[in-house]
Amino acid sequence: MKKIASFLLLLLCFPVLFISAKPLNSLRTEHFEIIYPEESEHTASILYANAEEIYTSISSLIGNIGESIFLPVVIRSDIKTLNAFYSGYPYHRIVMYDTFGNASGTLNYKEKTLNIFTHELTHALLFNHKGKFSRVLSNIFSDGLSIQGLYVHPSFSEGLSVYTESREGSGRLSSNYFLHTVKQAKIEGAFPSWYKTIGSADYGENYGSAYSFGGPFVSFLAYKYGEEKLSDFFTGSAHLVLKTVSVLFRETYGAEIEQVWEDFRNSIKVPEKILHANNITPLGSYQNVYIVNNELYTLNKQKSRIEIFNANTAELTTFTDSLGTSNFSVSGNSKIVLGVYSDTESQVVVLAPTEKKQKKQSSSGAATGKKPELRYEAEHIFKGYYA
Repeated sequence: MKKIASFLLLLLCFPVLFISAKPLNSLRTEHFEIIYPEESEHTASILYANAEEIYTSISSLIGNIGESIFLPVVIRSDIKTLNAFYSGYPYHRIVMYDTFGNASGTLNYKEKTLNIFTHELTHALLFNHKGKFSRVLSNIFSDGLSIQGLYVHPSFSEGLSVYTESREGSGRLSSNYFLHTVKQAKIEGAFPSWYKTIGSADYGENYGSAYSFGGPFVSFLAYKYGEEKLSDFFTGSAHLVLKTVSVLFRETYGAEIEQVWEDFRNSIKVPEKILHANNITPLGSYQNVYIVNNELYTLNKQKSRIEIFNANTAELTTFTDSLGTSNFSVSGNSKIVLGVYSDTESQVVVLAPTEKKQKKQSSSGAATGKKPELRYEAEHIFKGYYA
């Protein structure tokens, strides 16, 4: 009888979710049923051999989760973007995409399948950490209903998952690339307050990232106060009490969260000697920087375009649509190579500069009365999947 109405509604509205074009296989352990197509057998075997050990490790960290949880883990081979997700609506489940990695955030994963699974399983066990009131509601309506949403904001939930994926020495917390965000924020004097990392960002996604700040913060809490305090905090967040997250944090750690956050900021090590260079680009969220033929190429994520600056004068000379890419490179003859990914396919696009003459631009992108013109067009398009 449990959640029959939710299941029937989902079935009626999204019947395609229950239809598979391929035969599926399954492997069953004490807490998991791993469902996979034949081509994902290797990935399924890795999970089958390690899932229970990971379950035990996370459960011991979070604390007593009450009722034992049983999770379907669905492996999909048709989505060509490295990712996974946990959902509790209407039932607990983890979905993993079995493909090559193309995300820079996963470069330091020793075993991508297990690191990603650990991250998502942490979410599942954390939000199954429920008191009696939450469990009654979830038994009636949906597994996803949890009181913890009132106390465990994204910096704690994503932060805990980043911490658990990194406990064995790999994962994002052992990557200097990943830790660059918190270090750079401290260097620039732009370190956000703890509540700014809930999801609201001052400048682009990095400065409000629950991953970039939450992961190092939870790691700091575990190192300074011990993992037992983490367990106490998440156990306390599982019950319906008339307290704010600040009060719950103070009762657990014996200090105000603002002061502990400041201690965390002070603990971040940055180089003693820092070169304070002149800004070339306006303040924003940029990714991938190349200097070719005295021009600086960078991806402006806020404006979804690739911008080209004169490296000496900081003048914005031109820009071109990024086509939704998160990665690109530049050849010696100023051609731009984009990797454009979607869930089901990807393509490599080569953009070649045109011969349009450009007026002199200011660093803000405004010319003498005219904005920069596009001067790149597609020269070659290669379709397929490229990792």
